[in-house]
Amino acid sequence: MNLPLIGQIKVREISKESLMELWVGVLCKSTLTDRFSERMEEIKQQAGGFEVRTTVGTYRTNSVLLAIGRRGVRANWVSPGENLQSSCIS
Repeated sequence: MNLPLIGQIKVREISKESLMELWVGVLCKSTLTDRFSERMEEIKQQAGGFEVRTTVGTYRTNSVLLAIGRRGVRANWVSPGENLQSSCIS
């Protein structure tokens, strides 16, 4: 898999601990702003991006990465556009 921020990653199976170590490394090398331990309450599409409201505050951003659930367990929520080709659930 080729990740724009860190390049080529060659893994087929990886432990949760190793995966977290990988992502912490990505965050350290990037300008990404992570928001862990905040419950997302609402996402509104705005001109040029999104407004995201959490239990901690409201943020404006150009893109959103929403990571929920466990591998192999499909979330039971309905969101406009979740079935689009650009939406990935794995």
